[in-house]
Amino acid sequence: MMTHRERVITALNHKQPDRVPIDLGGSIVTGINSMAYQKLKKYSGYKDTKSHVTNIILMLSEVEEEIIERWKIDVLPLDRYEAAAGVPLSGEWFLHSLPDGSPAWFPKGFSPNIREDGAWEIYRDGVCTDLLSPGSGSFVPAYHPLKNATISDLENFEIPRISDAELEYLYKRAKHLHEETDFAVFGWFNGSIFETSQFLCEWGEFMIRLASDKDFAHKLLGKLTDAAIRDLRLYLDAAGDYIDIIGFGDDFGFQDGLQISPDLFREMFKPRLASIYGEAHKLTDAFVLMHSCGSIERLIDDFIEIGVDVLNPVS
Repeated sequence: MMTHRERVITALNHKQPDRVPIDLGGSIVTGINSMAYQKLKKYSGYKDTKSHVTNIILMLSEVEEEIIERWKIDVLPLDRYEAAAGVPLSGEWFLHSLPDGSPAWFPKGFSPNIREDGAWEIYRDGVCTDLLSPGSGSFVPAYHPLKNATISDLENFEIPRISDAELEYLYKRAKHLHEETDFAVFGWFNGSIFETSQFLCEWGEFMIRLASDKDFAHKLLGKLTDAAIRDLRLYLDAAGDYIDIIGFGDDFGFQDGLQISPDLFREMFKPRLASIYGEAHKLTDAFVLMHSCGSIERLIDDFIEIGVDVLNPVS
């Protein structure tokens, strides 16, 4: 009988494990929405269906030990330190309703503004940064700090560095998961440059910039790539010895095809992602997982070429 970690590593090495590995909740791209999770707990016969919301933006819940054992799950998450900007996973929780009205445990410090129409707003420094619309299950960006920005504006735009508090948290948590459990440890880093550019500039504006203002797009993507590598080195210095998978994300697909042409991907994004993923391979033995929503079949060979070991999902 293999351990959970051995089972996952065997499968990722393209060898036959004793059974198919299972992941639920191992990362933000293999997690479960809190409202769905609490319905699952109720259906499964649990009287107390409340859960701990560990990612507020996507409204994801921690999968509890009983469910992990019951479903024979093999992967545990190394979550990022903040469940939302300014809301750390400090271990302190309070009860707050989910958008569907059911109670859940939220990290201390979360204080959304709930409008009369049912929308939830997250404010930071007096600005609404994220919005959860009525009937939705997650937040989307509501503030685009580089909308209408110029190249000179980019010179002064600072990308925050991963904090010392997060690095200490990552080291302690990763070491504990590696040494005190036999589960595969999934460290979610993100390292997005395409999606982050859309968030910063606003989706439509960045897509126009890609086509009509390449100098601006190159400058922004270069800054994001440098910042990703800078933080990745710090992240892996803290946790790289203890994780089995490191996760990156960038959404290049719609439901029925790519957001941009393969040629534009290869010109603007492929070399930069290659440098990020190459740095990961240089600094850790963990498998490099890349997540992209949508139909991205036409880029799969490119992802393989730049060091992606695991693709989530294959649409």
